[in-house]
Amino acid sequence: MLSEFGHTHDHAEAATLLDPQTRALLRAALDQMWQSEGELRQGHPERALPFANKALGFIKQVQQAERIYLARVGTQLPPIDPGRRLSGDRAGLGDRAAGLDSRPDPDPSALQLWDALGEQAPVPDATLARYAQWLQTQ
Repeated sequence: MLSEFGHTHDHAEAATLLDPQTRALLRAALDQMWQSEGELRQGHPERALPFANKALGFIKQVQQAERIYLARVGTQLPPIDPGRRLSGDRAGLGDRAAGLDSRPDPDPSALQLWDALGEQAPVPDATLARYAQWLQTQ
């Protein structure tokens, strides 16, 4: 099922949609961060700083790289009327329709059965019958 609908995250090359140049920059930044961490673990923060600065430089290069913009998917909004823009004219505007549908009130038969099960007395047949009827409609 995973092969049909999913994708793997454990392969470094398959886990990103970045171009090879950007991946190389990120890999170089990660390498510099590891070098910096190695020096920090040995107790030499002054030796770790150049590696950290190089890693920061690589990350800044990735940030400034050309970006890929994807088309927005979803609701298509009507075009803006430039004549009305910022004019305060609200003619023809109305309330938006509610985004959620109203839910019907829940059937109390399931709650009645739950309450009856908590009592020491046996569950009345009428309660079981109402719940069975409710189950068949669901």
